[in-house]
Amino acid sequence: LWQQISKALQWHFETIQKAIACYNIQAAALNLLHPNILWKDIAEYGFLAKFNLLRHSCVDIRSDDWAKPAHQEAMTKYFKLLQAHEENCLTQH
Repeated sequence: LWQQISKALQWHFETIQKAIACYNIQAAALNLLHPNILWKDIAEYGFLAKFNLLRHSCVDIRSDDWAKPAHQEAMTKYFKLLQAHEENCLTQH
């Protein structure tokens, strides 16, 4: 999963840079005590539990079942199984 996140971050680098800059400007304008977000920090995130920005949101999703690594792994395997089933059905017809 972390490889997929890493590839997605690289693919959307420019958009993420703009979003980071916008967040930092808006946070400063609101006088929030949140630290600025830097690209190097974002690039190191592998799991939602490490994504500190989510701690400051209105709803802390880090404790939700789908955000737990074991459940993420189960979801990944489930979707791979669905994809394999779909590919199998396509090759049989």
